[in-house]
Amino acid sequence: MTRLRWGSATDVGRVRANNQDHVLVTGSLFAVADGMGGHVGGEIASQTAINALQKEFEKDSSIDSLIKSAKNANKAVWQRSQKEANLKGMGTTLTAVGLIKNNNEEELGIVNVGDSRAYLLQNGELSQITEDHSLVEEAVRSGQLSAEEAIHHSSRHILTRAIGIEQDVEVDNWIILPYKGDRILLCSDGLINEVDDSHIAQILREHKDPQKAADFLVEKAKSNGGSDNISVVVIDILEDEVSTKATSTNPTSLPVDSTPHKNVIDDLEYPSAAPISSFTPSKNKSKPLHAMPKKKIFTLRVVIFIFLLLLVIGGAIGVVDWYAKDSYFVGLKKNQIVIFQGRPGGVLWFKPQIVDKTPYNTSQILAFHIASLEAGQKEPSFSASKRFVHNLIKEAKQQKTFAANTPPPVNASSTTTSTGLG
Repeated sequence: MTRLRWGSATDVGRVRANNQDHVLVTGSLFAVADGMGGHVGGEIASQTAINALQKEFEKDSSIDSLIKSAKNANKAVWQRSQKEANLKGMGTTLTAVGLIKNNNEEELGIVNVGDSRAYLLQNGELSQITEDHSLVEEAVRSGQLSAEEAIHHSSRHILTRAIGIEQDVEVDNWIILPYKGDRILLCSDGLINEVDDSHIAQILREHKDPQKAADFLVEKAKSNGGSDNISVVVIDILEDEVSTKATSTNPTSLPVDSTPHKNVIDDLEYPSAAPISSFTPSKNKSKPLHAMPKKKIFTLRVVIFIFLLLLVIGGAIGVVDWYAKDSYFVGLKKNQIVIFQGRPGGVLWFKPQIVDKTPYNTSQILAFHIASLEAGQKEPSFSASKRFVHNLIKEAKQQKTFAANTPPPVNASSTTTSTGLG
């Protein structure tokens, strides 16, 4: 059984008049929502999304249920914005973690829409799980902007995807295995805009109690400026089902392919187990065990050979990676026109990635172009791909205008000529 401990904090910050963020913390579901849409709209959007998420997830604890819960949150915000004129256009981000059942085992499901984030602190290293759905971050991922340029970019707050803006929304999702000692962080952009990842990691490592860690992160963001609402949820994994099953099967040893997971939060109330050797002690303890001299395996020559081999393999992978990603093409996702980075069909295990979902579909272009889009229309750069899409739409509009302004041809068979004597 997976056991969790958590802490949360939310604050209006030093600039905003009201707090449009909402957090959710239960024993099995945790979420952060950052609302937008006027003085009242953002606060209502985030609260509506949180309520709908929780209500739907209570019905079934699976990854499909978690995704459905996020979509249900989108539907709830969208429908309310359509009914109340003063709420039209409201929306919210939504990042959530749920304790789910997958093949009768407990795992952690994560969903995300918008630019609130989920992080994982494991073995003292912080990694970002989610990807921001913002104009600037998508430009960074496509190589148009550097990470440094993105920090102070004027469009960094413009979202490309959010809860409640459209009738339906695509929900990013992940499943991760819970390991004892891991720590998960959910936060709104009010934290990450004021505190960089290295300082976030440092605070998470230093403050072992999740509530104290959450409080300290919020205070750090406020002291650094507090230009936005700040919301934080910190979740600690105290015991995981995977390691519990492994140790209960054979208390004296682990299976050959099992590795004890190091608890990076050393002074938790539930300390991690000491590393277990793969050697099984002799049942007859009265006989001393004499160690046989070991043959030296790693000589300098072997080490050099392995280093060079890894260098060659790494270089080869790097070349394949460069080749696979040094191209763009325009294709289709269902009927929507999208821009991919990579090569049609992919190269080995490097699959093309969507870098831009255009607002156009196949009904807005000339029909004879569809076949080339299905095959993938290669372009030398992202900007060239954008121009290609623009030209497709422009061509279709020109054709439509031409057809509208051209009189229909005269049907000769319907025209009669009268001849004869008057």
